Amino acid sequence: MRMIFRDERDLDLLKAYNRVVKSFGKEAPYISRKEMVKRAIESGAERYYVTYEEAFRNIRRIMNGKPLKCKNPCKRAMYLSLYEAVKRYRENYPELPFNRLLIRVLSEEKAPCFFITPERASLLLNTMQRRSAV
Repeated sequence: MRMIFRDERDLDLLKAYNRVVKSFGKEAPYISRKEMVKRAIESGAERYYVTYEEAFRNIRRIMNGKPLKCKNPCKRAMYLSLYEAVKRYRENYPELPFNRLLIRVLSEEKAPCFFITPERASLLLNTMQRRSAV
């Protein structure tokens, strides 16, 4: 699967990382980069970086009791999180059909975290920081 929202996600991750660094203030030089990356990931993302079509297919699989085809644990966690968000919206808007609920979640909800490993996030941040330094 190609990643349509990759640039947007990466930029949001960099912003989250910079917020974490800033939150440590003068203590930042004494905090490990690994810890700061972990906190940036856990700080929440601006959105779910997935297309409607992908989300629809995978959440429908979960709703129908079928296993997800993706093996990536981060993606699996993202789809399970989306599923839980759709369930919450269904409680608040029982009259809406599934597709409308999903659209609302994708357009209104922030993701609880960046669904990416700390190692991958660290590599992305290194690449972006090198590019901006040139």
